[in-house]
Amino acid sequence: MRFSLILATLGRVEEPRGFLASLGDAALVREVIIVDQNVDDRLGPVLAAFPHIPFIRLRMAPGHLAVARNAGIPLVRGDIVAFPDDDCTYSPDLLEKVAARLAALPAPGMVTALIASERGTPSTGGQAPARPGPVSRDNVFVTAREPGMFIAREVLARLGGFDRRFGLGTPFTSCESADLALRMLEVGIPAVFDPSLVVWHPDSRLSAAGLARARGNAAGFGACLRHHHYGTATVVRYLLRPLGGVLLSALRGDRTGIAYYGLTLRGRVWGYRVWRDQAMP
Repeated sequence: MRFSLILATLGRVEEPRGFLASLGDAALVREVIIVDQNVDDRLGPVLAAFPHIPFIRLRMAPGHLAVARNAGIPLVRGDIVAFPDDDCTYSPDLLEKVAARLAALPAPGMVTALIASERGTPSTGGQAPARPGPVSRDNVFVTAREPGMFIAREVLARLGGFDRRFGLGTPFTSCESADLALRMLEVGIPAVFDPSLVVWHPDSRLSAAGLARARGNAAGFGACLRHHHYGTATVVRYLLRPLGGVLLSALRGDRTGIAYYGLTLRGRVWGYRVWRDQAMP
């Protein structure tokens, strides 16, 4: 099994360089498809520094992450497709371990990895399971994140990639990965999460940039809950969590936490309220 890695990137140089370096000898990489949304050639010297990696470079106008990733799918020639963020890195031997896990599935499917900061803590909201197990409706929001999704090519061909109504460039700036995973589960495609597989990703939730994205990310979460018909009890539980975060942050005098969880609460409510189902573009 060999991998096609679709890396959509905009505005960064050192971070994509770090990701490519984390691939080591890239023996299992069929190609890295760079969806380059920059208006200049800042990535040219970066790609030239890795002559052992086969690149396909696709130039696109900036603005929509799901569209950019989907644009790379028809160019895939590998057996397994992944969508690394341009600021993540792979842990050693990750691709070898993923290939073995995928080969053990009863049918073509998906294996997902833990997304962790360099401190080893989760770098996205929610605590992932400590043990390997199936991706499910109950855990999909913490077990199926784009940088850690490794999907058989035929699965993407069957499902058509990401729903472009979700993700950066839309009002619902998250949960395109959860939506894709939930569509897999609905048609019986096997998907497993393994926390021993690790993708390193910085935790920027409480940074200025993270706060700027918090409401849109939460709106995507709320919209995904409604789109996939989660029950009232589940929806209420996901609304109570950020409310609890606001209260705990207030007790601690943590203004950043109050802002983050407040934006998260308002975004989830708004996303759930305004989402309307329609055919995927």
